[in-house]
Amino acid sequence: MWLTLSVLFFATLLAGLAQPWISKKFKPDFREILNFAGGYLFALTVVHQIPELFHFDAGHDHSLMDETLLGGLILMGFFVQVILEKLSGGIEHGHFHASGGHGHQDKLSPWVLLIGLGIHSILEGAMLGHGALSGHELSHGHYHGNNLLLGIMLHKLPAAFALTALLNHGKTMKNRTIVILLLFAAASPVGALMAHALGDASWVEDEHLRWISALVTGSFLHISSTIFFENTGKAHKSWKGFGAMLLGSLIAVSTEFFPF
Repeated sequence: MWLTLSVLFFATLLAGLAQPWISKKFKPDFREILNFAGGYLFALTVVHQIPELFHFDAGHDHSLMDETLLGGLILMGFFVQVILEKLSGGIEHGHFHASGGHGHQDKLSPWVLLIGLGIHSILEGAMLGHGALSGHELSHGHYHGNNLLLGIMLHKLPAAFALTALLNHGKTMKNRTIVILLLFAAASPVGALMAHALGDASWVEDEHLRWISALVTGSFLHISSTIFFENTGKAHKSWKGFGAMLLGSLIAVSTEFFPF
């Protein structure tokens, strides 16, 4: 688990720190990368996260109410993400305006951005922690941990890049930016450790962590669908974007059968 959290922390941090150099040297267009990430995240949610949520152990006495509650929490997670994006400006899915733009994010305090991003990151980190506790890595190879980690990173790295670009406004790295980036990179690992600690508490049941996973599943559905709609533009580019989405989805589905 520590290796997973270290990879997530340092990859996010490096993506943000590298933003000034990458933007200056390559001037990248991240739309196709985001399309790929959206396809991967959407497929991961549909073929793995949702079925796993509704998979109850043989000894678990569950009812229709349990399933309805999980469905309601998925829906709640979807709309909670809408609210969080009002705070973050949609940076979770790489949405930002270049220097000189007048996007919604320009009107937001950096600390408000961090709150929106941080809450989401802590929740998705808790899902990683829940996976480690529930033993799915042992029963499914290492699929759950690695595949979920990749899904989180595919939208968290562009988010770190976008956050740094927004805070720097195309200028040199500021101390405030580094502090906010460090806090953002640490949020998901902190969420995973919190879930792990709560899992050891006698008053916390596995069902409670399942509820958190349902909330994050709804959040993933919102992020991936938003990526789809925001990054499919003109007709001649739509097919290229569709191909990237399809490739991401196929890779996510294939890892269900060939875990890594």
